Amino acid sequence: MRNAARMWRNDEALAAAARVIVPCAGPYFTVDLRALFGRDAPLELEIGAGRGDFIIDRAAMMPASNFLAIELAASVAQLMAVRAGRRGLTNLGVLPMDATFHRHVYARA
Repeated sequence: MRNAARMWRNDEALAAAARVIVPCAGPYFTVDLRALFGRDAPLELEIGAGRGDFIIDRAAMMPASNFLAIELAASVAQLMAVRAGRRGLTNLGVLPMDATFHRHVYARA
C-alpha cells in the first residue's frame, strides 16, 4: 500500500478516482442509483471488494449493468477507485464504508 500514498499525490489519479467514488456521510445513507449512474439498469453489489480485481473486470465486461463495490479499508477503496476511474468505467461506483448493519437495542423502562 506504499504506492497508494504516492498515488494520492498525483492529480490524474485523484481525478480518476473522483469519477467513481461515492461520497457517504454519517452511519446511514441512501444512494439514488439513477442519479449516480444516470440511468436505470440491473445492479450488482460486491461487499468486501478489496482491490477490485473482480468487480472492475466484471463492470468492463458488462456495460449494460451498474455495479457498486463496498470496501471498508479506505486506502484500498481509494486504490480501487483510481483503477476503475483510469479504465473509464461509468457503470461502477466505489463506496468506502462499513457494510455491516448495526442494530440498536433500546432498554425499556
